[in-house]
Amino acid sequence: LYGGSVTAVGDVTSDLLCSVTLCPSGRLTIVAHREQDVTLPCQTRSRAAIIAAEWSRPDQESHYVFFYRDDQADKTHQHPSFEDRVELADGRMKGGNLSLILRHVRRSDGGTYECRVKQETAARRKRAFISAEPISIVDLRVTESRECFTHFNPQRSKGKFFLNSPLKVSSIKHKTRVFSQVPEQSRLVL
Repeated sequence: LYGGSVTAVGDVTSDLLCSVTLCPSGRLTIVAHREQDVTLPCQTRSRAAIIAAEWSRPDQESHYVFFYRDDQADKTHQHPSFEDRVELADGRMKGGNLSLILRHVRRSDGGTYECRVKQETAARRKRAFISAEPISIVDLRVTESRECFTHFNPQRSKGKFFLNSPLKVSSIKHKTRVFSQVPEQSRLVL
């Protein structure tokens, strides 16, 4: 089991992510405040050209959250609740960054999000859900309180994760051995 601590870097605001925890669950869980903008992280490891990228929710099978192909967002079958509220964090997907910004989070946005990518040439259908396994699974919980936690699996993400806040991991421990210490007053919940 892994654990860690985070310290705020720079200006601390109300949008600050409060905790980062490494866990073996295979998923990333983000708790966001209602009306907050949140980034759902997704990163491809391959350097191949991205043909299409899809963010979907398993409970919305006939619609997707965000679909990108032919060098632009395709809103043809986008779920109406995400219209004009989602965009790629990096529109050019530089370095394989497929992270999605969800603006003005609503309580109904809570749930599981899956990111898929198509990086090889293939015949395209008019409306194509990507059938590959997700490269990122994010569980979004929406809360009214100001408490916010993030959990992710370092094995699934190969130790890479992206946060939409000015934080850095300043202590990582394996079991009970701490590799670097953080002053107790600077330590946030783990």
